Amino acid sequence: MAIASEVANASCGYIDALDEAMLFNKSLVNSSSEDYIYHWSNGFMDGTASSQRVVNFMLKNKDPRVRFCYRKNDWNSKIVQEFYDQGKAIPSYVEENVEYTITNGKKTFVRWKGMGEPWVRYYGLPVEFNAKNNSAAYGDWFDYSNHFKITDENGQSEKTYRPYSLYQQQMVIGRYYTFTLPTVPGGPVITRTDNRPWYGMYLGGSEVNLYLAEFKLLGANLPNTAEAYFTQGIKLSVQEYNKAAGLNQIPYYGTTYDYDPNEVSIELKDGEIEAMLASDDYKLIGSTSEQLEKVYLQQMINFTLYPYDQFVTARRSGLPKFNSQFISREDYSAIPVTNFPRRFQTGVPNETSQLYQIQRDAYAAQGYTITAAGDGNTTILNSERTWQDQGAPQWGEGPKQ
Repeated sequence: MAIASEVANASCGYIDALDEAMLFNKSLVNSSSEDYIYHWSNGFMDGTASSQRVVNFMLKNKDPRVRFCYRKNDWNSKIVQEFYDQGKAIPSYVEENVEYTITNGKKTFVRWKGMGEPWVRYYGLPVEFNAKNNSAAYGDWFDYSNHFKITDENGQSEKTYRPYSLYQQQMVIGRYYTFTLPTVPGGPVITRTDNRPWYGMYLGGSEVNLYLAEFKLLGANLPNTAEAYFTQGIKLSVQEYNKAAGLNQIPYYGTTYDYDPNEVSIELKDGEIEAMLASDDYKLIGSTSEQLEKVYLQQMINFTLYPYDQFVTARRSGLPKFNSQFISREDYSAIPVTNFPRRFQTGVPNETSQLYQIQRDAYAAQGYTITAAGDGNTTILNSERTWQDQGAPQWGEGPKQ
């Protein structure tokens, strides 16, 4: 608390503006190994899907960061029309946002309904237990063979179109930047390939202000209100993500590729931050418990591209919370929360090592049972906690005050 007060009242100030953020670029010139100017490898987070509950929460509140954290799905209006032309059904949640006419039994795409483009291109995966194996209820998300594939009129050029959104890995990899626009079978091939450096947000005013909002709610003596810090934190988070997305040239940023006339680019638009902040979920109102939950959830959303920070924030806050009115955690009856680890395995010390006894004593001093990789010691990894995790709430319990 004292440190937070010192930071907030320091004469030098703190990071509190977009141009003050620590946006890091490794290099623009490569003279040796290509690895020097890039970040993660090309496969980092590849195939990782978004969560339906998180995406729905962000869409409900018109949060532009959904477009920078996750990818547009493959279902542009031309793909929708091609499925209609071939008499094939499209995922129900996609069709909910389609206005169409029917003539002689054939559907014709008219326009996007709901929030319109680009918002209607973002859908998360259900997180219910074993949803993938329940094709009757969740086939629209997981049944690739029957729901996502079409060919050209000659039965050739088979293509698969993913209807849900993946993690926006091109915000973190940099190297071998390749994007292929979804087009109909036999249609044009529209591809962009770049080998370019990466820009990453290391510390911005969003993170700083959200911490100050948290400390204020917990009783720190700070000059501004928790609401002021909270609002500034969210505003800067959107601006910082938008800036990083532009520098990393992620798909659809500033362009529609001139293929689908109904396509809309994803860069931040005028008035979007104000529209987002008008939502009650993004206002610091309600009980102290609800306000703390809102602050921690915004910290977690802000850490979407930083899994370690997001994990630690979830661990210390107990969020997402069971039965939350914002983003709720699924309570898996087959897997209790006490089976979800909160730290790594220790590994088994090598008896031939000179550090053997020192390692064993160190683990004992921390209260850790020695466990090997692959052991089914999930309850141990949940109950025997690291020093910064001791006293923190259990998964799903929500924040302590």
